[in-house]
Amino acid sequence: MFVFTNFGGFVLLFYALLHPWSKARYYALIFPIFLGLLLLCIINPSFFLNMVNVEKLPGHGAEDLAWFIGGIFFAGLVAGIFGVIRCLTFRYDDD
Repeated sequence: MFVFTNFGGFVLLFYALLHPWSKARYYALIFPIFLGLLLLCIINPSFFLNMVNVEKLPGHGAEDLAWFIGGIFFAGLVAGIFGVIRCLTFRYDDD
């Protein structure tokens, strides 16, 4: 349950950060950024794990941390897709 609420919270956070401008191009811009970060996390997970002393993490702490960071980047991708779809579907009068 924590994983779903965490993922949903990050999707809402990334969507809400750009919502005041309601421009599809801003959401389309975060898509390649988060895609690049996600691919960097998949190709070389030690890039993000070097920031933390993983030897002191209990159990499978490094793996858990890598999944968490990758989940944040995937939530950014989902938020970008939702934002583009919502901005293109609903137009406001002030645009």
